[in-house]
Amino acid sequence: IQVGYAFVMGCALYASMRISGTIFLPVVMHALWDFSTFTAKTGVATEGLQLGIALFLFLTVLLTLSVVIWAFWQLRRRRVAFGN
Repeated sequence: IQVGYAFVMGCALYASMRISGTIFLPVVMHALWDFSTFTAKTGVATEGLQLGIALFLFLTVLLTLSVVIWAFWQLRRRRVAFGN
């Protein structure tokens, strides 16, 4: 399972770097991913905090998927514009 997560996240980070033209966006995405991973493993028993962490994880995954979809859309649009 971890290999699958690493593959998807690596693809998303690479696509965001190629589309944005800078490494800043992938660095921010990676930082958010690491933060959500570390906070999910703390084992804090309070329900409010667990709900907040679950929401943060959901938003991080949503952001990652959005970047991947946007990247593929941009690549396809560029290919169509150049006739490739």
